[in-house]
Amino acid sequence: MEEIGLSHIINAEGEKIQYVLGTLTDGDGNAIAPPDGVTIDKVLEVNKSVSGSLKDVLRNQLMLQLKLEDAMEIISTSTV
Repeated sequence: MEEIGLSHIINAEGEKIQYVLGTLTDGDGNAIAPPDGVTIDKVLEVNKSVSGSLKDVLRNQLMLQLKLEDAMEIISTSTV
């Protein structure tokens, strides 16, 4: 379930970049027009935002991995 949620977050972040670059398409393959007045500064702003979001996802996954490893260690030492 969590993996599906993560895939949706990653997809949405990718679509943000596609939208601002003008490469996003709808379900029928038709191009969706980018917002008016897109500048390189706006593209960089969106890129920074997406990068931050993906870093947050990565941090979350690393924390979950560490918690899992700790739990597995506790279980293995308590059964010995």
